[in-house]
Amino acid sequence: MAAKETIEIVGGANTGKTVFLCEMAVANPDQTVYLFDNQMKARRVFQFVAGGVPDNVIILHTPTLQDAKLAVWSDKIPAHIVGGRTDVPGIDAAFHGQPEGTGLVLIDNIDVWWDRSQQHYVSRMSQGEQSLGDHMLETVARKRADQQRRQEAIEKSGNSNQTVGMKGGSEFEGFVEWPVIKQWHNEELVEPLLFDFPCHVIATALVRELRQAGDFFTDSEDRQEMWGALRVVPLGEKGNDGRFNTILYIERQGLEEVTYRLSCVKDMARAMGKPAKLFLRKTLAADEAGVFSVWDEYRSQQPGTPAKFEADVY
Repeated sequence: MAAKETIEIVGGANTGKTVFLCEMAVANPDQTVYLFDNQMKARRVFQFVAGGVPDNVIILHTPTLQDAKLAVWSDKIPAHIVGGRTDVPGIDAAFHGQPEGTGLVLIDNIDVWWDRSQQHYVSRMSQGEQSLGDHMLETVARKRADQQRRQEAIEKSGNSNQTVGMKGGSEFEGFVEWPVIKQWHNEELVEPLLFDFPCHVIATALVRELRQAGDFFTDSEDRQEMWGALRVVPLGEKGNDGRFNTILYIERQGLEEVTYRLSCVKDMARAMGKPAKLFLRKTLAADEAGVFSVWDEYRSQQPGTPAKFEADVY
């Protein structure tokens, strides 16, 4: 039985992440492939790499969090998500009960799902008239006003030495929205795909600079340890660091001669315990296969990494 692969490819803009996903789909013509086209790039990329969208690929247009959930959990995916088709089963319906290693789900820019989860909360609470930041600031303002009222009541009662403070020293303590937002993102969307379904999952994400000691906001010690060598972290929900079995960081430099650098941040079991490091560098002509050819070399260095994602023993 094929072992399920969950892989996240992270990097800056214009490093070939979407091209990698499309080339992975082309390399697996015998698999049913669902592609979440969060940046509306896939059809254009397929035109260049394959002359059009392959027959085995279902492109999912999911501009809202609810659309993404419908693509996963519907018996038949609504037509507006799949280009007018009415015969496409949802991902759960398509792969439920199948052997591990059946099917391929590709997610371009998984980081936008975290943003959309937050925006979905705001739209539910305020009909889209506020940003999440504005909503949080209003929450703090209400807490401060309540704190002031309680303090005044205490002073009027004669207990002038008693003060009212924010629990735990944080003005956002008790901001109950985060568990709700995380449930929508984690438990109802990302974790079923990564943990429960038999299909392989490959996602991409943009990165930002790592916030280290001395910065106004500091990333957690776990993230600093994991990403410190590269000085970047992926955008999106930070728990994704632990959810994917394999995380690779891609860099691209040059125009006519393009240099791709691939760093292994995490590769559970195959590269257990290896620190994040630059382990592969390849220079190609601009018209040669890019990240996918680097992936081929990565596989050659890590025994057991599949060339193709087939639903049989490899």
